[in-house]
Amino acid sequence: LGCAGEHRALGTHVSFVRSMVMDAWSDEQVASMLAGGNNRCREILSDRAELLAATRAAMVARYGDGSHSMTLREKYGSKAAD
Repeated sequence: LGCAGEHRALGTHVSFVRSMVMDAWSDEQVASMLAGGNNRCREILSDRAELLAATRAAMVARYGDGSHSMTLREKYGSKAAD
């Protein structure tokens, strides 16, 4: 619930979150989720491998050993998120 609240606070133009329990799902939304999923997400991200590598390098430069992470606003505002 905490993560969903943070995503919802960004606005639906940035991050769209649906709860399995608290939200109603249309047939179209369910079909979209079934057509997408983690495998499709990995395919999309692999097409942007160079951009993601640059984003990761910038994160390491900024946060060092990874003990800190980017805020949601930083992640969704990055070039990789476009």
